[in-house]
Amino acid sequence: MKATLISVGVLFIIFGVISQANGADLGLLIWGGLGIVVLFISGLGEDAKEAVDEKVKKIRQTEEELFEQIATELENNQIDKGLWTKAEAESEGGDENKVRSKYIKLRHQKLTREL
Repeated sequence: MKATLISVGVLFIIFGVISQANGADLGLLIWGGLGIVVLFISGLGEDAKEAVDEKVKKIRQTEEELFEQIATELENNQIDKGLWTKAEAESEGGDENKVRSKYIKLRHQKLTREL
């Protein structure tokens, strides 16, 4: 049923575009509007929202996993020396906490790029 509603909605939108191409702007408004209403009724928008919500949830989970990995690396003294040196340079001689914070940000960026 859902697939049928989606197909009908898309067809209505196509009819609207054809109407407008033939000079009937009101046809676009009527057919296109009707098509959008049918797509809305079909629940297509809800499916898209659920898909986006699921993707955001996965991204947040991955973010937390990356920060956990960085914390474990720091606890085990497994530091990327080049990245640590860059963090020191960008911290402009800042204290150890600033360097550590900058390192965490840089390491997170690097791990994110590797995904």
